Amino acid sequence: MAESPVPVILDCYADWCEPCKELTPKLEQAVIQSRGALRLAKLNVDKVNEVAEQLQVKELPSVFAFYSGRLLGRFTGVQTDKALKEFISNLLKIGGQETTAKIVEDANEELKKGNVAEAAKYFNVLLTNPVLRAEALGYAGLARCAVAENSIEDAKEIVQTLRKQYRDDLDHPEVKKAIAAVDLASKSLGSKSQEQENFIAKIKENPDDLSSRYDLALNYFQSGLHQLALEECFEIIKRDKHWQEQAARKLCLQIFDALGPSDDLVKTGRKKLSNLWFLK
Repeated sequence: MAESPVPVILDCYADWCEPCKELTPKLEQAVIQSRGALRLAKLNVDKVNEVAEQLQVKELPSVFAFYSGRLLGRFTGVQTDKALKEFISNLLKIGGQETTAKIVEDANEELKKGNVAEAAKYFNVLLTNPVLRAEALGYAGLARCAVAENSIEDAKEIVQTLRKQYRDDLDHPEVKKAIAAVDLASKSLGSKSQEQENFIAKIKENPDDLSSRYDLALNYFQSGLHQLALEECFEIIKRDKHWQEQAARKLCLQIFDALGPSDDLVKTGRKKLSNLWFLK
């Protein structure tokens, strides 16, 4: 436990202890939800009595928390959900998970402002600090930085690393955001401003030119005009939602992933997509 890079919860129990059977699953669930930011160790006091005596375990269940060789806290008996949540939250703060969330937030803010170099510094912290256990988020952020600098091949290589080495993290919103952003950026359309003018002219001549609308939507997204991109997708769906095997709907979903679930455009866009899709 002294060598663990993250806080360790030690659950002292006995097979005959009914309260232990109630508490242990809650601890297990909390550790699972921490995504590696916490670890759980179990001590059967009847089988390792000498350790229990050293810890002065006099009541079951007894729970201890250790980090970097020191005792962070302890409690006995089954706790209320509120008290257990507070106990876990304090450990996450010490272990760095909440720090990770703040780093991601700050990095995303810098990236939104166009400060790619500053954002990359934050993402590199996630990548190189073993205590945070957030390498996947670091790689994901650096992939988005590469997209912002139009280094698409570098971004694609980073995504390959994510897919090969961090399969368990592929459903994380930040990772999905990076993969979607790289996939969308990889669709080459040439000069953004020139192509936009061409697509707009074609659509003006023929409003039912859904292929040009689709390319314009993609071009808008690559130019950072996310709302316009979604509006073109919605227009395609209004005209023919099954065009090209639901290509517009798929592009919408990819854009949602690239922007992330907390983006206001995504929140309103999902509602609009749902309403349009299920209209008869």
